[in-house]
Amino acid sequence: MLAPIGSLQAITEGGVAVARAAEEFGTINFVSSVTQPSLDEIAAASRNLKVFQLCVQGDFLKAIALSATAVTIGPATV
Repeated sequence: MLAPIGSLQAITEGGVAVARAAEEFGTINFVSSVTQPSLDEIAAASRNLKVFQLCVQGDFLKAIALSATAVTIGPATV
């Protein structure tokens, strides 16, 4: 299991690289709502199970929208 990793913006592919690595090693990874690129892009990059971590940063409507995106993508991200 790969826990949320901070400062992924320092890695060229960010959360996509982590998702691909988790898939390669047959494990799941946590994807924070503040990870880049978008949750949609990270979900599309690999087929492994992902757990969505919602980090609320004062914008309730944005938190609701991010949660809805995770649900729409499917059970592999919730």
